Amino acid sequence: MPFGVVLDTFGPKICCVLGSCVQLTGAAMMYMHSTGGPMLCLYVGYFLLGFGGTGIQTATFHLANLFPNIQGTLLAASTAIFDGSTIVFPIFYSLTESGLDLSSCWIGYAGIVAVILVSGALLWPSLPFAPPTPSAAELSAAAEPAASSKSLGSQLLSRPYIYLVLFACVHLLRLNFAVATFATQVASLGFDDAQVEGYVITFGRLLPFGFVGMPLIGYLLDNSSPVVVFALINLSGVLNSSLILVPESPSTLMGAIGCIAVGRQFVYSTFFAQLQRSSSPSTFGTLAGIANLFVALSGLCLSPLATLATTFESWGLYSYAPANLIVIALMLPLFTQPLSCWKDPASSLNEKLLP
Repeated sequence: MPFGVVLDTFGPKICCVLGSCVQLTGAAMMYMHSTGGPMLCLYVGYFLLGFGGTGIQTATFHLANLFPNIQGTLLAASTAIFDGSTIVFPIFYSLTESGLDLSSCWIGYAGIVAVILVSGALLWPSLPFAPPTPSAAELSAAAEPAASSKSLGSQLLSRPYIYLVLFACVHLLRLNFAVATFATQVASLGFDDAQVEGYVITFGRLLPFGFVGMPLIGYLLDNSSPVVVFALINLSGVLNSSLILVPESPSTLMGAIGCIAVGRQFVYSTFFAQLQRSSSPSTFGTLAGIANLFVALSGLCLSPLATLATTFESWGLYSYAPANLIVIALMLPLFTQPLSCWKDPASSLNEKLLP
């Protein structure tokens, strides 16, 4: 949320510079830990790397307004790059296994962040790029005023924004629950220890490659109605939680792994694309930050869902069924709302208006 407010108040240049400075500090802390520093350096450094990265990513979102015809694809690409950034750590592992010391890896990482810092300070604009302004005739024909004329409060209480927040909270709760409990869920489905270990390894290797879904979701966001996009993602979510209910089935488990891997890409790309289309450039960052705050709060439900499985341990192969059925039940209301929020395809002027 802080970087969203910074983006709206000071523009993408300051947002990028501040995010880069936070990341540089995080890299310095990780370097200190790699050279014998206290464990605190590791925890603080890891937090700062993630926190600073959101500042850099948030600053890039405004660029999509320069290319309205492929806005969804650009936002999907930004989300894919952010999700794929976890591959840095396997690269570090490979380099250290080849003989390079970890401290050198962090020096290289800091050098890349320094380049981003300098480019942000010298090349990035002070104000976000705004989408094309509708003509007077288009505005007079529109049923509602443009988003830029709406206050932050009215946008927060609008049906599209409330739906987007619920959409993100429910789906990310689903995905985070699946990731956090993957090993225990697989074990409960009747697989032996060796199989569980194999699936956990496969899952860990495939998870960073969720960006492969970027071309598909980008195409859908640019060429389909929001109603269709939301329906497809909601269906994939129900399918994901249903597949992991099936015991002793390698094929359905691999299908669930695939859904989880591309899930974050689909959810975040759709969320940011639709939020940008239905909000003012001067409030986009704040609205995104508030939504992410609610998403973080939804994570408080993870522990009760996981505890529920121990309550139904006597169900054997279906001990996680109640928790997954609750997740499915939370997704069902999401099928009812998009039609009342967005009735026109992405190319329509109404995509840039708040109903």
